[in-house]
Amino acid sequence: MLSNIWQQSRLTEGATLEALEFALGYEFFEGIQTVDVPHAKERQSIGRIIAERDIPLTYCMARVLNLNGLDLSSADKALRPRSVAEIIARLDDGREINASLFHVLSGPKPESEEERAEALKRLTDSVASITEAAAEDPKLTIMIEPLDLGYHKKMTLGYAREGVEIVKAVRQSYPNIGVGLDTAHMILNGEDSSKELRASLEQMVEFHFCNCIMDPSNPLDGDNHVIFGEPGELDVDGIAEVMRAAVDCGFFNPENRARIFCEIIRRDETPEFIIEHQQKALEDAWALANS
Repeated sequence: MLSNIWQQSRLTEGATLEALEFALGYEFFEGIQTVDVPHAKERQSIGRIIAERDIPLTYCMARVLNLNGLDLSSADKALRPRSVAEIIARLDDGREINASLFHVLSGPKPESEEERAEALKRLTDSVASITEAAAEDPKLTIMIEPLDLGYHKKMTLGYAREGVEIVKAVRQSYPNIGVGLDTAHMILNGEDSSKELRASLEQMVEFHFCNCIMDPSNPLDGDNHVIFGEPGELDVDGIAEVMRAAVDCGFFNPENRARIFCEIIRRDETPEFIIEHQQKALEDAWALANS
């Protein structure tokens, strides 16, 4: 995830391209994620590399949504259509960078569960409009990701199975949509990551291994993408447990190179440290899963 290791790369033309080239120097990795790249020439350069090397790329709209105050689940009759239109306008950027997944999120959670139920309906309508536009050639697959409901991010779409239901509803008209699940969000929601992976198998297009801290006294409490292990909730043993479930249900199999990301924000560490920490965690967990 370039946008976690190089968080500010989008602000400087050429910085995301440089980060991509650095990351691809580690032959361990077979897929890339980035937030928006505002510069057309840079998108085109990245797109050529993605096409030449046949690498899957996820293009994430989180910063576009958050920094512009957009909300795909809003009750505001002006804001929601504007948000949908803005995201649809970015689809061509995703095509230019040769993305295969185009990542969107819901807006903040309303105060009551009744209001949240209505917000989920509005979110489904918004995502259906975006997915319809993404179905035009060259086609993009939309990925909707549930975040946590009440601990930290407090978003409308929180539970994994609600994301699955949105995908099922939209797929009745447009097949180019899937759900992305994240261990940190599921842990913060009190969900079982392995169980939700199994239940979401047919709808899931991406899975994130992400650690979270559940300690209000810790300044990084919540979904802050910390390195694996204490004081967080997800360690190598936990990753291995999810990997076993993934193998058992067929998400990992010889025919499916599943799209898996580690989500760790670089703070004081070097890029090399974070990349090597991720690689070692995955390799150690895989060895445990197969022992």
